[in-house]
Amino acid sequence: MVRVGLLLVLVLTLFVATGCGNGDDKPITPVPTTVTRDVVSFTQSFVMPLSSVSTPATSLRGQTWWQEFALRINGTDYPPSTFTVDASANPPMVTLTFTLTLSKTTLGTVWNESTKTLSSIQLVEGGQVIATINATKANDQAANVTAIPVPVVAKYSVSADRVTVSLISGTGTPVSSIPTASDTLFLEKVTYLKNNVEYPLASGVADVPSVGTTFKLYFNTAVINTTNWTATVVNTDSNISFQLNSGTPADAALFTVTPIVVGGKSVITVVVNGDATRKLKANANYRVTLTSSTIARADKPLVAFPSNLTRTFRTAP
Repeated sequence: MVRVGLLLVLVLTLFVATGCGNGDDKPITPVPTTVTRDVVSFTQSFVMPLSSVSTPATSLRGQTWWQEFALRINGTDYPPSTFTVDASANPPMVTLTFTLTLSKTTLGTVWNESTKTLSSIQLVEGGQVIATINATKANDQAANVTAIPVPVVAKYSVSADRVTVSLISGTGTPVSSIPTASDTLFLEKVTYLKNNVEYPLASGVADVPSVGTTFKLYFNTAVINTTNWTATVVNTDSNISFQLNSGTPADAALFTVTPIVVGGKSVITVVVNGDATRKLKANANYRVTLTSSTIARADKPLVAFPSNLTRTFRTAP
């Protein structure tokens, strides 16, 4: 019996030592805690004095000014996601926040896979580039395939004259694109008329009249050379487009352009007449891009209005 008991102990010891299955079980593979996605998430915030960009919120300018800012990334402009006002600050401050998730294909060379940073991001106001931001941290990681990553937040301050740009928190290198305040030339707002009432031409509007369409462009100062420009109009539903050149008589006849100066600032009213083929259709989505112009500051003609200004809208049924 002693020998049998000893033999049983030896067999059990051998069984345990060889791994309960004679070594056939596969080792457990550790589950990764993060995965790399094909999209990049980030949040970019800009802090600036309220007085430098807005009049009272009851005015049309106060309701729309923040929509004239954009982040230009790889040639595409993205409007602010939200804005907040800190009235308790001295002076009162406003924060514009851009929260974006973009594919790496869309970002192109803006995204650096090695450093996980974004470069050549531009802060744009009313068509004019205010600053370029480089080396901004972004996030293409998630806890699992479906998780939404926590974005990296960076804030910048813009001085009252829209010239000085400095880092407040986060990571990134901002570079001002404007030497002095007299080098600014941008649109404070763009509106359209419906039943003789002005409404902001903001992203997502869907009731722009297709007949007798009237837009108003409000500049931050007096301008000259307002009648020489080229533009591209795209029906994004059908992808049919046409170009317009105000220097061509047939094209110039399609529009009535009337500039006036109010309080030292130019306001240009554009009425779209159209013809049999080049006109706005009802209940359609459009993208209009100003591709070139000779518009310049009246007091500083070498400061020209930038091209590549785009607006999107939908016409009323």
